[in-house]
Amino acid sequence: MSSRRFLFACACLGMLTFGVVLTTLGSLLPSIMTRFSIGKAEAGSLFLLMSFGILASSLVFGPLVDRYGYRVILLARRR
Repeated sequence: MSSRRFLFACACLGMLTFGVVLTTLGSLLPSIMTRFSIGKAEAGSLFLLMSFGILASSLVFGPLVDRYGYRVILLARRR
């Protein structure tokens, strides 16, 4: 498999996984609300903050990965 096809397949798999996780969170929302005793407004704020966090991390780490690659960022975590 060529490098471009492999990269595209990995990106598609990542988006699929991301979609499955968000779908699962939506179906678990009632039990999360019950367990932590939060209302609909707080749960909505929680999901909104999560979406903003995902957007912010994409905007910050996307250019870093493009510039330095994944290896440098993953190795920096081990130190």
